Amino acid sequence: MTISNLNLGKKAVLIVCGTLIVNGDLNLNNNGSQIIVTPGGSLQVSGSVNLNSQTSIHNYGAMTVGSNLQLNGANSLFWNIG
Repeated sequence: MTISNLNLGKKAVLIVCGTLIVNGDLNLNNNGSQIIVTPGGSLQVSGSVNLNSQTSIHNYGAMTVGSNLQLNGANSLFWNIG
């Protein structure tokens, strides 16, 4: 699946099991937002990835970021286990 920009709101959870391509920026904006990339899943972002206050990405698969990875707020979390 390919989309332009992706913004996740408060307590939103996105689980990526296949391939997700973001042609732009990926922003996790509010408390509790998270992305989980499962084993075998792939997340490709051509722009920046911004994690703001109390958001997280748990990557158990493959992840490519074209520009910047920014953890901006308190308790932001990025796990790269894949």
